[in-house]
Amino acid sequence: MRVAFSYIETFWPHARARGAEDRYGCVRLLADLPLGLGSVRAYAQAVPGLAGRCVMENRVFTDGVRGPAAAAALLRTRPDVAAFGCYLWNLNAVLRACKALKARQPGVRVVLGGPEVPRDPARLRDFLRGHSFVDCAIPGEGEVPFAGLLEAWLDGTAAESVPGLALRRGNSALWTGAAREVSDLGALPSPYLSGAVSVRPGAVGMVCLETSRGCAGACVYCDYHAGRHTVRTFALDRLRGEVSALRRAGFAGTVYLTDPTLNADQDRARRVLEVFRDWNGVLYLELSPEFLDPGTVAALGRVPRVMLALGIQSTHAPTLRSVGRPLDLERSARNIRSLIAHPNVRVELELILGLPGDDYDSFRESVGWALRFSPAAQITFFDLVVLPNAPLARMLDRFGIETDPEGLVRSTRSFSAGDLVRASRLAAAYCRLRSEPERWAAFAAAAGSGGSPPALLEAEAARLLAEGALPEGRLVGQGGRRLPGRPQRAKRWFDVAGGERDVGAEGRWW
Repeated sequence: MRVAFSYIETFWPHARARGAEDRYGCVRLLADLPLGLGSVRAYAQAVPGLAGRCVMENRVFTDGVRGPAAAAALLRTRPDVAAFGCYLWNLNAVLRACKALKARQPGVRVVLGGPEVPRDPARLRDFLRGHSFVDCAIPGEGEVPFAGLLEAWLDGTAAESVPGLALRRGNSALWTGAAREVSDLGALPSPYLSGAVSVRPGAVGMVCLETSRGCAGACVYCDYHAGRHTVRTFALDRLRGEVSALRRAGFAGTVYLTDPTLNADQDRARRVLEVFRDWNGVLYLELSPEFLDPGTVAALGRVPRVMLALGIQSTHAPTLRSVGRPLDLERSARNIRSLIAHPNVRVELELILGLPGDDYDSFRESVGWALRFSPAAQITFFDLVVLPNAPLARMLDRFGIETDPEGLVRSTRSFSAGDLVRASRLAAAYCRLRSEPERWAAFAAAAGSGGSPPALLEAEAARLLAEGALPEGRLVGQGGRRLPGRPQRAKRWFDVAGGERDVGAEGRWW
């Protein structure tokens, strides 16, 4: 049986620009499979009953490769099974490719997994019914269910006996029941150490590693925990081996630790950071600002280059309560100041636009709070998207949330559509200023002379709008999916409007 593990990359702009001409234009920016798919393959190829009966390969496409072209490229390898990873940013591209694949070769079995596959059984059945070209969907952790599915197909036995699968049965769908959680993560081989995933020598993008799964947090907008609120950890020897393997491969990019909140366990966080004391690339991780302690801050200061994303989301206490995200702002502020005192640590303060409970004034206040740490800390803005598996998806009526078909929040009971447009201009004005040193210097000087930073940003947004450098409608950052009819992204708008440089210091954020 030939199994093609397939990933369509739509996130990295460099990969999109290269399109179909250079497959490795994408692979140079990441491994030849994302972490999730790579872990599924690593487990499957380690199962004795599969190792000698399956030929497995990795396929990466950019979204410059249209659905029919991706299908044609896959079919040249004559796969029996095509397994795709589905993410917020690539779901629509994956569905187009799968539809084209099935049209050209009805006999190939299409399997979907990843965070965009619904976990609720009823919605999972609807998902399968609505996409007739999908044979099986696997919600949640897919290592054990996918291996069981392959064994069933190879042995000619009933896949219905394998937990964790949604199987097509004509025009209907069958849910086989929830799979058991992998309690001992040591049972899962490393994709990088097992050979399931490779990194092209000299790759310069991002490689994802994990040291734990699950999150004890209860943020209603988030699905980072993938439904698992008990934190399970991998042995640190695995991480040491992966970092050594990346170093031997000549990887020259960024390692992103996908742990939802690494510093929930401060002692373990410090031991993880010690692994990267001599790492030559960038270490990117997400931490909770209020949980930091002096020992963890000191450990971060010993890593050569660190990029920290600190989830503030909002500074409005009622909003934070409504979304299950308590935050001690005073303690967070002290820790942020400690972090930015280290020249090797770059801090990004994350804010979410459109949270229920927020309005324009509270969002403006959150921006002002974050600007207190400028220019050492940058602000990253995310637009709220209702993820299919997040608790917020079941709370739309409670908060009066209106979304577009893809889940982008257009308004809430407290945040009108018009005010979301105004707030998006405030975010875009900040990103524009950060890309223009002279204007940023003038902004900083005015703020230092007693000017209100949010008011100064509003004035900058008004100037950009009057000059035609901002559209009349809403600008959308990273949070929403890329659709032909969706609101303009700030980066693209400024590029088209003749902006001199990318919006923001990191173009991929906007």
